[in-house]
Amino acid sequence: MECQLVQMLHGIQALPQQCIQAVEAKQWAWVINIVLVAIGTVAVVIVLGVIAAYTHHPVIASASPLFCVTICLGAIMLLLSNITSGTLPVSSSSCWSTAWLTTLGFSLMFGALFFKTWRVTQVFSMTSTSKHIISNVDLAVRLAAFMLFNVALLAVWMVIQGTTSPARKVFQAPQQCPSASLTFTLLPYVDQCDYHPAGLYAIGLVMAAVIAWGTMLAYRTRNVPLLLFNESKHIAICMYTVAIVSALAVPTLVAMVGNPTVSLLIRTTATFLLVLACVGSLFIPKFLIMSAYTIAEIKAMDGSTNNQQTRPPSVLGDHKPASTQMRTGAQGNFSSAIRGAASTTGSTA
Repeated sequence: MECQLVQMLHGIQALPQQCIQAVEAKQWAWVINIVLVAIGTVAVVIVLGVIAAYTHHPVIASASPLFCVTICLGAIMLLLSNITSGTLPVSSSSCWSTAWLTTLGFSLMFGALFFKTWRVTQVFSMTSTSKHIISNVDLAVRLAAFMLFNVALLAVWMVIQGTTSPARKVFQAPQQCPSASLTFTLLPYVDQCDYHPAGLYAIGLVMAAVIAWGTMLAYRTRNVPLLLFNESKHIAICMYTVAIVSALAVPTLVAMVGNPTVSLLIRTTATFLLVLACVGSLFIPKFLIMSAYTIAEIKAMDGSTNNQQTRPPSVLGDHKPASTQMRTGAQGNFSSAIRGAASTTGSTA
């Protein structure tokens, strides 16, 4: 009777804890979440270990080890956002931690990838009279500025949200007081993060712009003649995965907002697939080349060696057009230009 009176006089949000019942994600869903985060994190750490062990290997050096490490750190941040998103009880701290980890992890991962790809486009569009070395420091400054922009955006979002906590209770039962009975059934509710729409739209637009820019860079680098510097196919696989996962996960999350078990599984799986596809497509081909060919053969792939007999036929083909043969010397110059861009920091594009 007390619960009915409180609901009638003050509304459903004023009901005391003894009148309501939380609907939480199933324990097995939380276990799956932890397992996928652990698997993804271990996989990324293994990639980091290989990068650290073979920093001076031509394949890793061509991929710019500094930014490869940054990509992996962003991927780990994305994975960790699944931990905070599944933390119970939902609180303002867990909601904001999820927002910050997701936004900064995404921006760090794709920002590092696209800025180093942008350097490749700049080097291959240079003329002999407009040479300008784009060092790792230059790229790091650009990436830092991009990350600061994201931090400022998140800070403004928190200001817009104000003192209102993003964590709220969403009741699943009708919000009218039952009049036909003197008994009161416990009302089920779901704890969830309720962010201000302006912040969500702003972050969403930034992420969409980053993906669009990356897609454009992948298209622009599709004809880069040096195998080790051409990551267009790898980026395309990553962008395709982002598009498919987003198209499937976002509408489903909106539709299943009242089901914490399904929501947790969808978010966990989507993040895991995104990280796995992007990190895998970027680094597994590099590791396969490292294991399949000698350093001499690898150097021949990027045109830095004039000995064409060491070029693996299965990778570059047995016959090349005359125009390609004429560009061999130019390819070596391009390779040297990119490698020279980071000579002061010990890594390349």
